[in-house]
Amino acid sequence: MDQTTKQAINKIQSMEVQGATQITNIVLKTLQKEGEIQSKKSKVQYLKALKSIGAALEQARPTEPLARNAVQFVFHYLEHMARGKSLAETHQVLNKAINLFTKLLKHQEQKIAEAGSKLIRRNMHVFTHCHSSMVEEIILAAYQKKKNFKVFCTETRPLYQGRITARNLLKKKLDVTMVVDSAADFLISRASGKELMMDIIFIGADVITSGGSVINKIGSFGIAQVARAEKVPVYVATSLLKIDPETFTKRYVAIEMRDRKEVWPQGPKGLKIINFAFDRIPARLIKGIVCEFGVIKPRQVASLVQQYYPWIFQPIK
Repeated sequence: MDQTTKQAINKIQSMEVQGATQITNIVLKTLQKEGEIQSKKSKVQYLKALKSIGAALEQARPTEPLARNAVQFVFHYLEHMARGKSLAETHQVLNKAINLFTKLLKHQEQKIAEAGSKLIRRNMHVFTHCHSSMVEEIILAAYQKKKNFKVFCTETRPLYQGRITARNLLKKKLDVTMVVDSAADFLISRASGKELMMDIIFIGADVITSGGSVINKIGSFGIAQVARAEKVPVYVATSLLKIDPETFTKRYVAIEMRDRKEVWPQGPKGLKIINFAFDRIPARLIKGIVCEFGVIKPRQVASLVQQYYPWIFQPIK
């Protein structure tokens, strides 16, 4: 494995690069760089090396199917479009596949932002958890339409990704209020007072399952439960390319466990710490999924993925 790939994997695993879209971007850029490095070999060696690199990059963060599906797309494109071509032509096909997927994600982001922004009305209290580039784009799109609303976000311990959301939105002059994670449920509830009642909740997704449930940052499940009890709609903003194809044959999705030191760097010896990175939001708690096909019901996920992304299920030769 080349140093370029090792550095990319280290950035992903250390959380220097985080978020499904950002991880996918670094995976694709690494494949592109490695393609340049491997282009001095024979075509057989080139493809073999790239597939090995792609497999290593896919596993850098197991709970990120968008990156895995991106790699799947690239190699399916190579398989069909580089057949019978020279090494130089095959390398051009690789670059074209990467550019196509990157443009696809950008196009989807714009469609999701437009669809989601229509759900935000004037004077609303909009709540979000962790940092989602998709949710951020929805909020900014609504703001650009001159809608006056307030945003509430969590700090998102232990790595404080909510601060990314807060900083980014403040830079755009939005009205932003932060609460500690343990106050999120109370804030959403009626008990916090009429002036603090939330009107709508947007969260991102790291994984979508075939049944329409979503894996997202730890804390999302509790937020969705309280929202359901208080009749506050929960919308998930995501591309359906975050589908985990394995959920079509099995329901279980492994939840990543992070290092205990993220929670308490100098914690007392002998103390056990469980540091879940994610949790699962059942489909029944989700009002709608804001995706590239508009605002859909969780039950529509499987049929749309099978119709528009059949290559996800096809093994790479």
